[in-house]
Amino acid sequence: MRANRIRKSLGAENTFSEDLAEYDAPAAELKPLIEKVSHHCEATGARGGTATLRVKFSDCELITRSNQSVIHTASDLRPSLRTR
Repeated sequence: MRANRIRKSLGAENTFSEDLAEYDAPAAELKPLIEKVSHHCEATGARGGTATLRVKFSDCELITRSNQSVIHTASDLRPSLRTR
């Protein structure tokens, strides 16, 4: 089956074997995911309007944070990662 529609979202994810409790560890782990999405956007000329970070903990608690702004590259997204 082939979808004949425009892609509306793009994402990357990773699952860890244990919770990353300190801020620096998850921030470092996000960099390759941000770069992956950024490279795809740069290669296709795509732009994003909202960046969403979803975190699911080992107890299945799920939190979501979104930042609405025009995102062209990974460097545009990095400042939003500093916000807790």
